[in-house]
Amino acid sequence: MTGATKSQEPGYQRLVFKDSSPYQYMKVSLELEDESTKPSAVELKYFIITGLKNVFGEVGAALDFDVLKYSEDTLTAFLRVPSRGLVKLWSSLTLLGSYQNQACAFRVLQEASLAKTFSAQDVELFARLTGDTNPLHLDAVYARTTSFQKPLVHGILVNGLISAVIGARMLGRGHVLLHQDIRFPAPVFIGEEIVATAKVRRVKMSLAFLTVSCSVEGKVVMEGEVTVMMEASSGATASAAPRQ
Repeated sequence: MTGATKSQEPGYQRLVFKDSSPYQYMKVSLELEDESTKPSAVELKYFIITGLKNVFGEVGAALDFDVLKYSEDTLTAFLRVPSRGLVKLWSSLTLLGSYQNQACAFRVLQEASLAKTFSAQDVELFARLTGDTNPLHLDAVYARTTSFQKPLVHGILVNGLISAVIGARMLGRGHVLLHQDIRFPAPVFIGEEIVATAKVRRVKMSLAFLTVSCSVEGKVVMEGEVTVMMEASSGATASAAPRQ
């Protein structure tokens, strides 16, 4: 056969994937002197625009940020801002001190936590509800024969604290857990106080991507990443009206 070609060696290519998103995400809470005042999502957005304009002029007012999700009950909102404008937005929020002639303050809430201690009764109730009667959780005598020496809290109970902190302290009601990648590097014993922490990494449409962890006296006992779907609510996204 003419034109025979030399067989080529397999080629290998190293690909490095970078976060190409041009946006940053932050959760903010507006604290007002008069708690009965409930600005709408659109009013909140224009209040923030006012702050940007006061600090950075018309250039600041033109910053193209979005209110992705907003609760009038708690006055908390998820904001999406171009990465180049994050410092401007953060700076203007800290300087906004008055809304409709009353004192106010913004708090940035990209991270939240809560603490919980599980008792022997909690563990026994969980065992009855699920049928997980592993003596390592329920029998102190048996536990002493193992390397742990003491009864352990079920890992799923520890994991459940993450859903609690996301729902009670961050995203609010209506969120749905879609995916989680969780590791348990250390055990949790009955009676130990667990601090669960969640931090928003990014938001895409109705999805929030978070890093989560649980610790006991500073020692990490659970860590990982979760993806949740946020509740879609009317007025969650405030679109800007044409500026004059």
